Amino acid sequence: MWIRVQVQIEAQKLSFEIKSNGLYQLCGLQHIIELQDEINSIFILKDMIIIITEDRDFRHGYRPTSYIKDNRQINNIDAYDWQGNHLWNIGDIVGDIKRAFDGGGLTTKASVLAHILYEKYVMVVPLERQAKELKAMGMRLSTATLSNWVIYAAETFMKPVYAKMKEKLLRSSVVHADETVVQVLREPNKKAKTDSRMWVYCAGKYEEHSNILFEYSPTRNGENARNFLGAYSGYVVCDGYDGYNKLTEAIRCGCWAHARRKFVEALPTDRSLLAHSVAAKGVELCNEIFLLEREFEGKDGRGAQIKKPLTATEKHEQRQERLKPVLDGLFAWLNEIPVSGGTKLARAVQYCLNEKQYLCRCLENGNIPVDNNRAENAIRPFVVGRKNWLFANSVKGAEASAVVYSLAATAVANGLNVEEYFTELCRMKQILPMKQILPWKEVEA
Repeated sequence: MWIRVQVQIEAQKLSFEIKSNGLYQLCGLQHIIELQDEINSIFILKDMIIIITEDRDFRHGYRPTSYIKDNRQINNIDAYDWQGNHLWNIGDIVGDIKRAFDGGGLTTKASVLAHILYEKYVMVVPLERQAKELKAMGMRLSTATLSNWVIYAAETFMKPVYAKMKEKLLRSSVVHADETVVQVLREPNKKAKTDSRMWVYCAGKYEEHSNILFEYSPTRNGENARNFLGAYSGYVVCDGYDGYNKLTEAIRCGCWAHARRKFVEALPTDRSLLAHSVAAKGVELCNEIFLLEREFEGKDGRGAQIKKPLTATEKHEQRQERLKPVLDGLFAWLNEIPVSGGTKLARAVQYCLNEKQYLCRCLENGNIPVDNNRAENAIRPFVVGRKNWLFANSVKGAEASAVVYSLAATAVANGLNVEEYFTELCRMKQILPMKQILPWKEVEA
């Protein structure tokens, strides 16, 4: 019996036929490939045809490592291009992933790996769900196998790019920093439920390119930020976490968005009390700061661009003339508020007073932002992804995720097609020169 399938690819109508005895024929291309195994299913992609067959006798010298429930080896998976040329076999990857990718990499191999990375780190699809989707297509790949692929890609193709991105970041005049929790199950000397940290560092908005780097750490200790930034002596914008005080070389700057949020949290639930609420006045004074900043940026009250933004020098002058009186009045008001105990209002007031020197640092330079929203926005995709994949299995996996997230987030911020970028990155025979593969330039193979 023959099964005929027709498919339209780039305006070229092609067809292929599968015969029950294992003969695979691309009609019109007159190429016949003999498959000795029974065909289970066919998976059609834009750049290749994937044939799923029964188990082989390992005559090609490989032995797949994964098993299905009935204890048979996984079905064999072969990929062919539209000329009938054999591209790769699942055993190449499962049996020895290093051998599979070290040879320079076929585009098709790279595209499969890039798609897995894109799905997890941009579309927040966990590897477990990807494995289930592949299984439904007849491709039985374990979550562990996919995880190993991710780690290999991060270490082989992406770490050198990450290192170059870090060099560039440390030359920025302004760096934003933030961190969030991450759970790692198999972490040495720690219980599985103990929180670790994922840190994010990104360049200021006035740098030539967006540059976002993640770093995994088992603790929240301020030493982590100091170790990452090293002797960096520029401005670091961050929240009120006192661990950042260990950045002895950098100039620390505060975040008015955090200060405003403290007052918002202290607002009374009874709306009738808002008119006489101290917290409401705190919110109002913080709003004045952001309204002035929008004006300096050439934006209206809703954030729409209506005119050319001020230069750094012009903004510095305007801040001295118009913003400084607002800040002086705000802190004079804070010093007069009689608060005590651990109320939300007391915490809001104390936060501002404790952070005064950092919150006022924006008066020193027109390029210093008044908030840390850049870092908070950068870390948000990780937080969203964490809700889906929940935890990392190992330290190696968490470190790999930090690297991949860095390249993915930076590519997105610079308007690149992430999946295409990952594909080009994974098919490179050599990772250098860097200028051609940093995630803010057009990729050249």
